[in-house]
Amino acid sequence: MVFEMKEKAILFLVSIALLAGVLYFSDVNKIAEILSKANLQFIFLGFSLWLLSCLVRSVRWQYLLKRIGINSPFSITARVYLAGMAISNLTPGKTGDPIRSVFLKKALNEPVGKSLSSLFIERMVEIIVMVSISLIGFIFLMSSIPSMSIWFILAASIFLGLSALGVFVFSSEKRAHSFVSKFCTVFCFIPAVKSLGSRAESFSREIHKSFLQYKDPKTLFVTVLLTSTIWLLEGAILYLSFASLGLAVTPFSAIVILPLATLIGVISFLPGSLGSLELIYIMFFTSLFPLTLPEITATILLNRLLSFWSYVVTGAVLMSTLKYKYKL
Repeated sequence: MVFEMKEKAILFLVSIALLAGVLYFSDVNKIAEILSKANLQFIFLGFSLWLLSCLVRSVRWQYLLKRIGINSPFSITARVYLAGMAISNLTPGKTGDPIRSVFLKKALNEPVGKSLSSLFIERMVEIIVMVSISLIGFIFLMSSIPSMSIWFILAASIFLGLSALGVFVFSSEKRAHSFVSKFCTVFCFIPAVKSLGSRAESFSREIHKSFLQYKDPKTLFVTVLLTSTIWLLEGAILYLSFASLGLAVTPFSAIVILPLATLIGVISFLPGSLGSLELIYIMFFTSLFPLTLPEITATILLNRLLSFWSYVVTGAVLMSTLKYKYKL
């Protein structure tokens, strides 16, 4: 546990160092000057799209939960989702997502293993949608940034490979049990994982059974549709971040670069991709558009406020409003 805390502290320090470097070389005074001229109407529109994105994300998860027999009221679903996002956004590689299942267990007494399958399907479909949109960007934009091609291929391969591995494991109760047992053995130094070891068999059975409920093509189609809507909204928010500062980029570039940069940023394994994502955005937009480093940095900071820190702050507030009726 001590090693784990030290590792997290090191990753946060790396993120802070990268962000500090970006701000230093971008000239903080110029960034402040650019941000002071931001069009508040565009920012308000961007925030409105963020609220819509939150709504669609919550609807998607509620839909996935309902498909496996978990009838969670929307008020609880939305609060648990956003509270989980607050934690997940600050964990390396967004590995904090399973906290949602823990919150749901404490709120509705639904088995953690049962709801975890919804998170896996959600993440798997999200990866497929992100890679598909990124592939469009790769085809039309990578000729201008050949150095980023290898990173896209690496990121896409890692995430698609992990998704395929997950499907292979959880589609079989025996493989699911073997995986959970080995996971508990390796990470037994974590108290929550250690306590899971005694019920690994029932836990893996819950994941397997609920996972099989998602084989329905209609379920996958609806999930893909909702996920595509989310990423289009997030791309529009990025475009509005540029527009609010009077910077000319195309909506197409914003929509395709967002998932492309996100995929590459996540493999840095830094908390919330802080620092790494900013650098990736800078590489993309300085290569594609005649924009200065302070302009791009100012845009990224604004976009992070609209589509990253908004989740952290809102989720943290909503976390305090969750009322737990049950214990783990």
